[in-house]
Parts: sequence; structure tokens; C-alpha cells
Amino acid sequence: MRGARVQAVSTELGGERIDIVLWDDNPAQFVINAMAPADVASIVVDEDKHTMDIAVEAGNLAQAIGRNGQNVRLASQLSGWELNVMTVDDLQAKHQAEAHAAIDTFTKYLDIDEDFATVLVEEGFSTLEELAYVPMKELLEIEGLDEPTVEALRERAKNALATIAQARKKASVITNRLTIC
Repeated sequence: MRGARVQAVSTELGGERIDIVLWDDNPAQFVINAMAPADVASIVVDEDKHTMDIAVEAGNLAQAIGRNGQNVRLASQLSGWELNVMTVDDLQAKHQAEAHAAIDTFTKYLDIDEDFATVLVEEGFSTLEELAYVPMKELLEIEGLDEPTVEALRERAKNALATIAQARKKASVITNRLTIC
């Protein structure tokens, strides 16, 4: 009898549905396996935030999310990752918005033109922290950058981070004073 063990467990649990998920050491592949039968078009892993953005075709979105979000919630619990399921178009729009935000930040705080900021984003940089603390060797791999330019860029990024931190601290003090009054 096919699936006799699974059927026995299901019967013991009062007819509860049982899904078997193929284990994989790679968290992204494990999530793809857990999302089956939904077809995952792409997956973007953010290890710092412990999140995954999962893109599916628009016609497959309801199946990926499940009734009342059950499928994505169970996949999230199984994997231990926060999962964001969206359409392929929504993921592309999100990435474009993030790229524009990074370009705006770089032009504002680093005093560079939009073309240079775009090159930095295309090379994978999205925050001032990354530019300030990435090994110099990585920045020197970008075509057209030399050591003095990289040093100046990193210094500007560090100064911008310090300025932002001071502004946040000052805003926090003002907020605390307003709360006390």
C-alpha cells in the first residue's frame, strides 16, 4: 500500500493532512521545497535580517500564500526564516525602489554624481556602512577606482555615518525632553 505509514499517522491524528518536505541544508532550497507545489520563480536571501523574499508568478500567488496565509506561515515556521511572498513584478519593483533609495543616499551623503552612485549600487553596495567598512580591495576591484578615490569615498561614508548618528542622538534628546514636559 502506497504511503501506508503516512496514512497511519494521518489516521492517528484524526485525518489531519500531512505534507512531507524534503530536507536541504541550504535554507533557500529548503524553503522552496516547503513551498511546493507552488513554483518559486526566484528567492532573495537577506542573512542580516534573516528574511527571504520569494517571488512567484501572479497566477501562483494564492497557492504560495495559502488560505489565510497558512502555507507561507508553515514554511516560515519550518525554516525559522521570515518569508515575504510576492509576485515577480512586485519583487522587481521593490528592488528598483531600494536601488533608487541607495542612489539617493549616496548622492546626498557622499557628494557624488548619480552615475557614480549607480555604479556603486550595480556593484552590490546599498548602504553607507558597506562603503565605509568594506575591505579596500573590494572597492578597488570596481573599474575606474584608484586608491586615493577609494580612501576619500570611505572617509566620506564614515563622516556621513557619524553625522547621521549625531542627528539621531540629538533628535532622541529632543523627543525625550518633549516627553518629560
